Amino acid sequence: MKKILIILKSISTHNRQNALCVEKVANYINSSEYLIDYLSWELKTPIEKTSNTYVVVEKEATDGIANLIRISSKVLRTPIGNYQLVKKMRNKIVELYKINKYDAIISVINPVEGAEALYLAKEEIPQINAILYEIDPNSNRYKICRTIKEKIWQYRSIKWETKIYRSFDHIIHMASHRRHYSADCFSEFKGKSIYLDIPNFESMNSMTTGSIHVPLRLLYCGAFYPGMREPYYMFNLFKEISKSVQLVLDIYTGNSMRSELEEQSAKLGYIKLHNEIPQEQLNKVIDEADILISVGNKDSDFLPSKTLMYMGTSKPIIHFYFDKDDVSMRYFSCYPAVLNVMQEKETTSEVKKRIVEFISKVQKGIAVDQKALKERLYRNTPEYSANQICGLI
Repeated sequence: MKKILIILKSISTHNRQNALCVEKVANYINSSEYLIDYLSWELKTPIEKTSNTYVVVEKEATDGIANLIRISSKVLRTPIGNYQLVKKMRNKIVELYKINKYDAIISVINPVEGAEALYLAKEEIPQINAILYEIDPNSNRYKICRTIKEKIWQYRSIKWETKIYRSFDHIIHMASHRRHYSADCFSEFKGKSIYLDIPNFESMNSMTTGSIHVPLRLLYCGAFYPGMREPYYMFNLFKEISKSVQLVLDIYTGNSMRSELEEQSAKLGYIKLHNEIPQEQLNKVIDEADILISVGNKDSDFLPSKTLMYMGTSKPIIHFYFDKDDVSMRYFSCYPAVLNVMQEKETTSEVKKRIVEFISKVQKGIAVDQKALKERLYRNTPEYSANQICGLI
């Protein structure tokens, strides 16, 4: 039986998309031939954890002096923001490897601290078969670097990635980042690199479709990021639509842009803001929604994992995007129950008319062939990624 250790973040909360994606893949690997352990960075000691999960607890500094130290550390050690965490994880990796002699250790980005910890562990124990699983790659954060800060970030991130790539045995990139990682500065790693895709497409045929509540239930689940994925256009648009259509927009999100979201929620009235919840609970919320809301990333090669999760529900989707190269659009092109809205391209009255017409179609029901979708998106299924990863072990 082969043994695998997977390093990730917040597996116990069941609401971090990277961890959820990896767990789905691991469920297809975890057979009679493989034994999988997890090493998880948790912000607090989990109330419950499985016997195959090992935990490193380290708080995430968000304010005060601790946050200034974190920012200073990130400036000095870009992209590492928490070197105390790195040391803790490195020690745990070495301890677990000496006991279990893993056939492979897979570090998931994010967090980058896990990859740095595995790098340090491999320096001590060179025989570790180290695999980097870049679900959220680091140096391609900015598709177009417009500021000195962004250029410095990318330069230093590429320098860090080069160090990691030289040490690790295998590198798994995401398909949407192929252009970036085909650059000359990464050419020496071509032989140890493969490209997979976000493994988050699973058909959820039990979801309710073709019904409309009063008020209309809109749902957004995921993060917003300043400059890259902002909600303001969508908020103003739904404000206008709410004058003629009763609606409520539920948002399940984390701490990013929290104060701005709270301000908008209080100001607009139709927004209900919620904290992140475990995926099992979120599935029930999704089932009760009439239309799912998606917001694409601006000038980015990142594919939001919820794009694929949404498509597996057969629910109607309204997708707001910024430019013609929006990554999610490539996937939504095969989904019949989606309305794509290019932000700030059309007048408010034009978009409002299209959305009202879309709501009418939703009420009548829009058929989605999940079997055909799975055939089209087979590279996005967890089982496909699982098979490919097994070939590296």
